[in-house]
Amino acid sequence: MKIIVDSKESAQNKASCQMLLNATIENLPEGDIIVENDDGKRWVFERKTWADAHSSWTNKRLQNQISRMVENCENYVLLVEGSPNQVYGDANSVRGLQTFFNRVCVEVCPVIYTESFDETIRYIRSISLRIKDGSVNTLVRPVTVITSTRNKHHAMLEQIPKVGRTTAKKIYEAYNNLEDFVTNWEDASNRDVAKGVTWKAVDDFINKLWGSTEAKVIVKKGQD
Repeated sequence: MKIIVDSKESAQNKASCQMLLNATIENLPEGDIIVENDDGKRWVFERKTWADAHSSWTNKRLQNQISRMVENCENYVLLVEGSPNQVYGDANSVRGLQTFFNRVCVEVCPVIYTESFDETIRYIRSISLRIKDGSVNTLVRPVTVITSTRNKHHAMLEQIPKVGRTTAKKIYEAYNNLEDFVTNWEDASNRDVAKGVTWKAVDDFINKLWGSTEAKVIVKKGQD
């Protein structure tokens, strides 16, 4: 049994893993922590604090990292560390990140939450023991692959603010393609697709300049 920690982790984290997990340090192409059994089978853990996850989710880096794990690794887990209260951002974006985690858990791989790096170490130690004794055979579910063009477009549309499954379906059925949707969104109410707050949110999303930023606030415990 071997535990490997990515060389890009902080010096303190690497020292803790070496001392408490007897881990080796290597430059890992995917993931931050790897547990490898005696047969060479690997479990890859992508570790993110809430703050880091929010930042990398916003710029799509997190999505790319998960995609690489799916493509290149057999067993993979997203490990989210800390609290959403640590996120420096508006409440809606924090809820959006939580929704993303929920979808990853259902459609891609397990999402494990820990309160701190110390708890992460305890979890890795526990899971490595189960891997070693063979009791972790059902740790990771198979990837749910979206194969139809319709479902892919639905999933993409649901990333737009205020667009859920029902509105995504209406958009897909009312417009011929993405160009038609973006160009003719103004008549969405006439097509019985959306109006009011939903229409405004989608219109703002379509017309917002790329690279523009919004004012950020600290999300404190107890706030929505």
